[in-house]
Amino acid sequence: MWIAADLSWKAKDPNALQQFITSTNYSPLISQFALEITIQKRRISSLQDARWDKSELNEKLLTDAAFLPKTYTLRLEQGRFRTPYELLNDGKNTPDWVPWFAFRLVFDVSPYPPRHEWKWADEKPVPDVYKFWEWKEFCNRELPKEAKETGVVIAGWRWIRRTLGV
Repeated sequence: MWIAADLSWKAKDPNALQQFITSTNYSPLISQFALEITIQKRRISSLQDARWDKSELNEKLLTDAAFLPKTYTLRLEQGRFRTPYELLNDGKNTPDWVPWFAFRLVFDVSPYPPRHEWKWADEKPVPDVYKFWEWKEFCNRELPKEAKETGVVIAGWRWIRRTLGV
């Protein structure tokens, strides 16, 4: 684990979170909006105990630039998706037990700090294998194994809006 920080965020246009994009043709796009997101230096509450005090997380591994507010354009899509981690090998040889998800949040630029904002980027090559700073897609709402591609309902968008507090 390299980052375990709280995030603060605000919608650039709060009304955009209330809008749905509709199309006469099937489109996975539900909504598109801009958020300003700031990574906080404080750790998430579940890591506030003594066993994590000496671990290198957050400000010990990231430059100050990583904690500045950044603006992203996001698309919320519905369909049948796999996580970027599962697609590292172009989805080849993906076992059947690997889940599919009903929703995908796609950022224009990865919300992870870019490689140059990591203090140790040239000393420890392990994260270069995963290249988190290239990940722009995040999945949610695992589908049952028998789910069909079109078996997703818009009610999930209401759940996501509640989760974001809008």
